[in-house]
Amino acid sequence: MCGDTDTTACVAGALAGAYYGYNAIPAERKETLRGKDIIDCCLFEGFERVRE
Repeated sequence: MCGDTDTTACVAGALAGAYYGYNAIPAERKETLRGKDIIDCCLFEGFERVRE
């Protein structure tokens, strides 16, 4: 991963997200996320469909 900083950041973010989870993001940060409605839809409504 030498010289490809955007890929390195993407992998680091994915690993951190998998380890810490969505609920580790402070509420004030979640409210300012661009695309929050899409994220919430994918996360929460998607999980509900899987459970059915």
